[in-house]
Parts: sequence; structure tokens; C-alpha cells
Amino acid sequence: LIIRRAIDLLHADNGIIYRWDEATHTVMPRAWCNFGEWMSEVRLRPGEGVVGTVAQRREGMIVNEYQQSPYAMQTYVSYLPYLQESAIVAEPLLYHDRLVGVLLVAHAQPGRHFTPQDRELLAPIPRREVLLAHRLAGVGGALRRGVGEPVEAAATEVELDQVALDFD
Repeated sequence: LIIRRAIDLLHADNGIIYRWDEATHTVMPRAWCNFGEWMSEVRLRPGEGVVGTVAQRREGMIVNEYQQSPYAMQTYVSYLPYLQESAIVAEPLLYHDRLVGVLLVAHAQPGRHFTPQDRELLAPIPRREVLLAHRLAGVGGALRRGVGEPVEAAATEVELDQVALDFD
């Protein structure tokens, strides 16, 4: 639900929610829309690519013309040739200043860009949804399904895994 809301809000083409894994100190895709199954194999360290940089800095960022940016990763470019001219906006998912994941939204069509206003529109979504997920988890909201299952899978009104977070 979060990914679809973010994609619709920014009129984007795809999105991913990454979850921070404390054990491995990496971010990994938890839910995605319009990416292939290969996405489930991705693991990024802090500072690696756009998502790792957002995780490390704990602040959002915009990267237009991804291929030419210092954040471009060959792994993505080889799987997704359209990324050569794509644009990305990403925001951290924080709970009480603790990193729990990263939300990424992308334009796949050449010539499309994100603006600071797009980031302002996107930024509140992760904050609201992280709070909601924490409340659901605290109440025993065991709305669980398999790790890395695409967003296209069956949806309930509020899916904790779509928020892509595991709370202790």
C-alpha cells in the first residue's frame, strides 16, 4: 500500500521498500512494485548506492539522471537498462531515530525528474506508515507473508509487511 501510494502521488513508475537488517547491517528489499524477482537477492551496505546512502545519512535524497550520478550501481543498470536515464527519490524509514528501512520511488521514462517539492510530498508517507506499523505490531498485528513477495500479491487493507518493517 505504501509503495502504490508513493508511486501514485509522484506519478512514478516503480518503487521499493527496503528493510534494515540489524544482523547483517544491510538494507534489503522487502516489497516492490514493477521490479523483477531478482530484487529479492539485493543487499546494500550503508553508503552503497542511493539506498545505502539514504540509510547511512538518515536523510532523503533525489538523484536525477541516475546513470551519470556517483550513486549509480552497475548491478541495477545491467538488470534494468532503462535506469540509464531514470530518476530516483528515496526517504529513510525511521522510528524514534532508529533506521528501519528506506522507501525508494523511481521514474523509468527518460526525461522525467524529481523535484524538491516531490520529496516534500513523499517525506510524510514513511513517517506515518512507520508509526502505523509499530502500533499494529504492538497490538499483535501479525499480517505476515513471505519475505520479498512482490506488492502485486494479495493485499489486505493494511499490510504490515508492505510497510516492510520488523519491530522487536
